[in-house]
Amino acid sequence: RSLEHLNLGGNQLGNTEAEQIASCLPFNSTLKDLRLQNNGIGDNGVQSLITGLENNSSLQNLSLNLNPITESIQPLLDELIITHPFLKVSTR
Repeated sequence: RSLEHLNLGGNQLGNTEAEQIASCLPFNSTLKDLRLQNNGIGDNGVQSLITGLENNSSLQNLSLNLNPITESIQPLLDELIITHPFLKVSTR
């Protein structure tokens, strides 16, 4: 069996942990749902996740709700959604 859903919400994860998760994303072809809501992931962590997702075609849902993300990261998220139309990203 392969991992398709991973819920790490509310685990006090920060940018470092987001970077570690991001480093696995290019090599993963089964994960469809990644929930990172209610953590301490900021713009730097989100930037790492975006980079990790550039060559990932399996993820369909990325939840970043209730993280300290600023509006300055939104253009990069918008670009990610354009290049990955199957991906739903929630940030609020």
